[in-house]
Amino acid sequence: MYIKKYDSKLIDDFINGKEINNYDLNMLHDNEAFMREVLFTTREKKYYMKCSDKLKRNSNFVIFVTNLFIDDEEFVTSIVDYFFNENDDELARGEMQIKLASLAEKYDFSYLKEYAVGAKQFYLYEKSIIEEMLNKVQNPTWKKELGLGFKFYMEFFNESNLITFYMACNILDELITNEMIDDDLHKKYNQKPKLDNINLYDYIVKLVCEYDHYLSEYLENNVHAMDYTIEKVKQSINDWDNYDNKKISIIIDKMYKYLDEQNLKKGKDRLLVYLVNKKGYNDKFLKNDNYVGILQDFYSHNPNIDYSEIELTPHEMILVNGMNEIVEKLLFKNKIKSKITYVDFSRNK
Repeated sequence: MYIKKYDSKLIDDFINGKEINNYDLNMLHDNEAFMREVLFTTREKKYYMKCSDKLKRNSNFVIFVTNLFIDDEEFVTSIVDYFFNENDDELARGEMQIKLASLAEKYDFSYLKEYAVGAKQFYLYEKSIIEEMLNKVQNPTWKKELGLGFKFYMEFFNESNLITFYMACNILDELITNEMIDDDLHKKYNQKPKLDNINLYDYIVKLVCEYDHYLSEYLENNVHAMDYTIEKVKQSINDWDNYDNKKISIIIDKMYKYLDEQNLKKGKDRLLVYLVNKKGYNDKFLKNDNYVGILQDFYSHNPNIDYSEIELTPHEMILVNGMNEIVEKLLFKNKIKSKITYVDFSRNK
């Protein structure tokens, strides 16, 4: 609900161009609350033009006007461009980028997506500066103390809660990936944990503390910065039984990338199927549609292959050993190996 702060008669007199005796017009043009009421009452863009230059450089006011005329791309673009062209204050510009990105999430207008990209670029630019500073730190104790460098973000943007919060959200999103959560939960719990038994905020804070205690302390006092990550944790728990299946897809991608790096462009499927059969990973890989598709396609083109008899060249054996290291590292780390089940899809048996 919009609450007026000025007398309706004053607003009407201003709109109708009547003489106003008790107020200085320049002062009213510079008054954010007053000009908001005028624009909200009239919904006419011409009154934005009456605003002072100072007011047009006020990010809160520009966001208000943008919201009011959000469906007019040309007008919104013009007032936003004016703000950035006439404003060299780094904090004000950064806050404006973040506020515009928030509007891009709220409204389904394609032109707003550009502003969301701008906010992300602002974060990445600041991140690159801080990473460069961290790389210059030689003392191991200091390096460990600084962690991801969130201490620097707090110092650089201590006058802007909005920017600090935005930086924390982005760092957290990059740090705590879905894969990390999956691995951590399956490492800590033998069976699917109940959401009611886990303090999700405390879980995230402790996880982050392993990388940056400044960020973890900030999150303790700004819990809403964890909202998106909380949803990631819930998703991981709800998708508990699909863990191995998801890991297999990641493993296949990493193995093929590894083989490409070893200049093996062909025969990757052959080595993959050989590895899975020989090492007895079938009971896990066969739960994955991606692998089953590779397996069936491979045997349809190679019906006479018997992996119980095949011999590999020394180079191929080295590659398979490297592939096996990927599986062991990503799938079975800190977990008990499953029983070996040999599956042979070859037709000549």
